[in-house]
Amino acid sequence: MAAQRSADAGNAALNALAATPPQLGTARDLAVQAHQRDPLSVEPYFDQSAIETKAGDLPGARRALHAAVRLAPADPDTWTALAEFQLHQLKQPLAAKRTLSAALYLDPRSVDAIGLLLEANRLIPTATK
Repeated sequence: MAAQRSADAGNAALNALAATPPQLGTARDLAVQAHQRDPLSVEPYFDQSAIETKAGDLPGARRALHAAVRLAPADPDTWTALAEFQLHQLKQPLAAKRTLSAALYLDPRSVDAIGLLLEANRLIPTATK
């Protein structure tokens, strides 16, 4: 029941983010509410990261993803989400590659992680590979 209420609050947060104009304050409040309802779920951290990215607060988005990794370090999705953020938002392919090593250790067949690793490798200058 708590997981469903948390998911509902998370979905409401993303809906507030998608509104025109985005309702960032409401979205943040709903993401916090989702976390309070299910403190063991990483999804509210993913939502918080999306909200902070939309708000232009990249350090805040990174903190949310690091919190997800700390909460569930054995979940390859947390590492993959952090790597995707490092690659696409921070433009740090080397950092993404290091992060993906954890994701691929946990799930060597992850199509998402493999795709991100290939993308990161393409973006890393040849001399630093």
